[in-house]
Amino acid sequence: AADGTEHYVDGSVKTAADLKTLDPPPSVDSQLRYLERYLEAAQGTGVGVIANFTSFFDSSMLAIGMTDAFYMFYDNRPMVEKLMDILLENQEKVVRAA
Repeated sequence: AADGTEHYVDGSVKTAADLKTLDPPPSVDSQLRYLERYLEAAQGTGVGVIANFTSFFDSSMLAIGMTDAFYMFYDNRPMVEKLMDILLENQEKVVRAA
C-alpha cells in the first residue's frame, strides 16, 4: 500500500504440485524457543502470555487465496484437505510439545 503497509492479496498454492514445493515449517524447537522468549520477558511483570495457533482452515485459505479457495472447495476439495492435513500435522506437533 502507499503507506508502506503490506496487505495479503493472493495465495501461491494452486495445484497439487504446489504442495510438494511448500517451504518446510520451522522446527518445533525453534517455535518453542520463540514462545519461551516471551515467557521470560513477561516473567514478574504481571502480563500474561498465551500460545496462539492459527487455524489450519484459515491458513489453507490464505495459502490458496481466498477467492480461489472458495472455488477449490467445490472443484478440488481433496487438494484443500491435503493442504489442511499438512498444516494441521505441524500445528499438532507444536501443541503437543508445548
